[in-house]
Amino acid sequence: MAAASSQIRAASLEEPLYYLYNIDSVIQWVRHHYEDIFSADEQYLLDTIQQLDITSRATLCRLIMRRGEWFRDDRLNYPEIGDINTPLRHLAEHDLIHYPAVCRLTELITLCRVAELRQLWAIHAEGPPPQGKDALLLQLSALDDGISRPLDEWWPTAPFQLISLRCQAIFDILKMLFFGNAQQDWSAFVLTELGHQRYEKVDLDDQHRAFANRTELDAFSAISALGEAHYLQLITPDQVLAHLPKKQAQLWIEYRRQKLLYRASHAIERQGRHQKALTLYRRCGYREAKIRQLRLMEKILPLPLVARYAGWLSKRAKRADWREAAEKVWVRSARKIGQSLPKRQRFSPQLQYIALEKPSYSVERVSREHFHQDEKPCYYVENALLPGLFALTFWEALFAPVPGAFFNPFQRRAADLYQEDFAARRSDIIAKAWHSMHQPNYSQHILTRYRDKAGVANPFAIWGLLDETLLEQALTCIPSAHLSAIFERMFSDLRQHSSGFPDLIQFNLTTGTYQLIEIKGPGDRLQDHQLRWLAYFEQHGIPAVVCHVSWHQP
Repeated sequence: MAAASSQIRAASLEEPLYYLYNIDSVIQWVRHHYEDIFSADEQYLLDTIQQLDITSRATLCRLIMRRGEWFRDDRLNYPEIGDINTPLRHLAEHDLIHYPAVCRLTELITLCRVAELRQLWAIHAEGPPPQGKDALLLQLSALDDGISRPLDEWWPTAPFQLISLRCQAIFDILKMLFFGNAQQDWSAFVLTELGHQRYEKVDLDDQHRAFANRTELDAFSAISALGEAHYLQLITPDQVLAHLPKKQAQLWIEYRRQKLLYRASHAIERQGRHQKALTLYRRCGYREAKIRQLRLMEKILPLPLVARYAGWLSKRAKRADWREAAEKVWVRSARKIGQSLPKRQRFSPQLQYIALEKPSYSVERVSREHFHQDEKPCYYVENALLPGLFALTFWEALFAPVPGAFFNPFQRRAADLYQEDFAARRSDIIAKAWHSMHQPNYSQHILTRYRDKAGVANPFAIWGLLDETLLEQALTCIPSAHLSAIFERMFSDLRQHSSGFPDLIQFNLTTGTYQLIEIKGPGDRLQDHQLRWLAYFEQHGIPAVVCHVSWHQP
């Protein structure tokens, strides 16, 4: 029966059956929040699982945590369970597994060692066996006639019995409902995440579910299955398009649908079907589709048309990466048709050059040591300090219980974090955080939050590179106007603008000032997203320099 409690806690890793208790808790939690989504048959199946004796449930959990749906009973050895045969028989009696299972030859051989494959070859083939496991698997699979048979018909002296799962589908549904995705692995979850990672507590109720109804769950399941099959090249991109669900009202599901549409479109482009791909890119809302559309237009359309469109987009596009891509296409296509464009003033960052003894460790570390002084401490921070201050400043907004954002107690980020309306949906909370930045107690507020939240999973916080001394010096030396400018750009595109920050920061504790330092070793060059940040820093008076490092010649 469904549990009455909506709470879930991790079992102690010292408990031998902790994995069972964790999965039991997930089942109870999911049924509490999603009982209406399950069919009557699925509810009956979950009742059956929950009413099993403890050793049978533990055995089923062990099977679910293993990869695949086929197993050998001679490889199942769990001291906390003991004799495995009795719980396996109980699971078979309740139709949760087939034991012993009938199988096709291709299903059997994937579970066999090389010596065992040779025995099967001697039974079913003639002549000497091919050399190597891959060759054995390939040629034995060619002997499969598509008929499932008892194991002893394939291998009369097999030293094991086969097991096949019959309840994988219900656990896939549980996993999707709990995680809100199809990628997270049961074993990683019960072995690691529950026991070793702290998560922010977000108030969850029936209004904050991953799926409002079964239709949404089925659409998401279809998108996930199509995506995996396409990635494994089991289906063509045209088959993806043929079976892709219709547009979804739930934005985070629609985002995944658009992403899969983009991947299928890209695959069609790689097949050389450019006109079809261009049509698909034009109707695709995934962020990368616009850039691929531009590059494909450059390949197949008349260049005057391309130049006109790219020039228009370079001035009007709302996204910086779109504008940059459009400008590059505009310049190339205009040059090819002999069209002169106004000369653009290219940004040149402030440069510095130093020569150091070549160390056995990283160029960033040796550069930090070079710059570091007692009154001018230097830290390696890269994408940790400024995104970390962003995380601490806007913590409430990042973990606001907005519908469609958080589905379970073990999420490190909101599901809509990278969607364009993320900030708009939390405008009141974000406005309060902006206001707090201009209050006299802002620094103390951030340090207090750091003490409270350090170690809690956050998509912008790299806790290992942050400490209280670094934060205190940063809040003393970096003007709030500079932080505000940086945070504004981050909010404009949280995916693109949460990286690309300079490697080092140096504070002058005497003057209360600072400087960001991007380190480039021999042969290294600035990436586009780093250049965009440096140009933005110059525009807003944020001190930053690119330091080129060379090695002293012996």
